[in-house]
Amino acid sequence: MQTNRAEQVNLFPIDRVRQTDIPDVVRLSARIGWDYSEEEMEVVLRSGHFFAHRGPGGKVVSTAAIFPYSTLASLGVVMVDPDYRRRGLATRLVDACISAVPDRPILLVATEEGKPLYEKLGFKTVGTLDKLVAKRYTGGLQRMTHQQTVHPASEKDIEEIIDLDEKAFGARRERLLRLRIKQAAFGAVLRNRTGKAVGFALGVPGPELMVIGPVVAPDEEAAALLIDRIAGWAPGPMRIDIPSQHRRLADFLTRCGFETVRKPPVMMRNGSALPPREHLFAVASQAFG
Repeated sequence: MQTNRAEQVNLFPIDRVRQTDIPDVVRLSARIGWDYSEEEMEVVLRSGHFFAHRGPGGKVVSTAAIFPYSTLASLGVVMVDPDYRRRGLATRLVDACISAVPDRPILLVATEEGKPLYEKLGFKTVGTLDKLVAKRYTGGLQRMTHQQTVHPASEKDIEEIIDLDEKAFGARRERLLRLRIKQAAFGAVLRNRTGKAVGFALGVPGPELMVIGPVVAPDEEAAALLIDRIAGWAPGPMRIDIPSQHRRLADFLTRCGFETVRKPPVMMRNGSALPPREHLFAVASQAFG
């Protein structure tokens, strides 16, 4: 007797991702061509609501996560095993994420394949990112900008970093940033002539690429200085996702060995526009916003 699609969907109840599932989730990401690490999934698990469907034997076959910040939320890590697609699993998980934060706007960075699903669920495109990748960083800025200086980030900088991020991102995300700072292999803080922190950047290692982000700075020249410092410490393969309006920064990165590989849409639900973000020059990741 043939099982219809609705009955197939009901065979996979929604569950929470557990600590012991992390290796399974990383294998799922590799299967669909993504490069999540166990450390990244640990941060996802500890900073958001992480949902999954399980197949035979308890194997994770789909995931989605929602990260509640102070005044908005970010949706990401939406993955479905190729053997389990077209059964409505992604729709059900995204619905669960939306239900977890009913009182606030939700942003996400969509794949082209996923965009029609999100549009059906009420998301609208409000911008784009430039995903840039470099096999090796070939830049090198020789002078400081506006008398500002870059220093390695340390424990004593955490509160200033959280405050700067809140102003640039448009919501406070203290829990995520405390975890992200610990995860980062490199961190840089930009200080002005009076010693006040006016920007920062993090470099987070991944299985294949170092991810630079978030990057917060007073202007594009200062953002380039921060990125140059992080990239100079680890000039191997890296990526950065910058809001597409920062054209001068994109041109600088292109001259330094980066190339644009994708321009994914940024979408929102329960909101018509992103908060003002002229000082956010790179996102923490596409999942975290």
